[in-house]
Amino acid sequence: MFLKNEVAHWRYLVPGSHGGLTMNVIERVLGSIDGGSVLDVATHQGGFTRLLMEHLRSYTTILGVDTNERAIETAQRTNEKEGVRFQVMDAARLEFEDRCFDTACISASLHHLQNPPLVLQEMTRVLKPDGHFVLVEMHCDGQTEAQLTFVYLHHWLAEVDSALGILHHHTLARQDFVDYVAGLGLSAIELYDHVDHDTDPMDPDRIGLLDDLIERTVKRAEGTSNCRALIERGEALRQRLYEVGAQSEPVLLVLGTK
Repeated sequence: MFLKNEVAHWRYLVPGSHGGLTMNVIERVLGSIDGGSVLDVATHQGGFTRLLMEHLRSYTTILGVDTNERAIETAQRTNEKEGVRFQVMDAARLEFEDRCFDTACISASLHHLQNPPLVLQEMTRVLKPDGHFVLVEMHCDGQTEAQLTFVYLHHWLAEVDSALGILHHHTLARQDFVDYVAGLGLSAIELYDHVDHDTDPMDPDRIGLLDDLIERTVKRAEGTSNCRALIERGEALRQRLYEVGAQSEPVLLVLGTK
């Protein structure tokens, strides 16, 4: 992303942010799943769909859905493979009958949705009995100053988006996701956590990418009614970035069985 273009899927773009243990966990968990017919909800440009294609032990079809037509066009163009397709659709009103997918996934997207619990309920509704439920989300429970840089930056980006009329909430706390999933009636739930302690917080490539992101977002903020306060916060975040660096937001991966 760099804002569900630039933010929700930045995890796929920032060096190291899907590296190390996080990527190992994703590979290991997805590699244990025979996906069958797979639904990737809020797929945007298909970043997580590519991970599914690469790391699921097997699958027959993958369908990615998102409300953004341009993103869906990009996803279809850049993920051309037999059995993989994309469709414009509202995740809160999935246009499928009950119990028609073997696997339902969502990644780095709940904070871009108006009603996350409803979307998760819809995903569960369309799952077959014994189907796989997969959720991968960053959360705001940072543990180090460098991790908190990422959290604060993401929240500032969300506030700039919101000021421009774009739906974008702060990332949630880990317990929020646990509570959401606990209410879905799944028969088994496994939780996998990754907290980035290994990435060099002062890595110049990462700092350069995030500095560029701040600069672009400052320019976007100039069109808002409260631009002065938002721009000042952006500059403070830039200073923080160079003082304490940045490590990725913590990530929770949930694997459930219906």
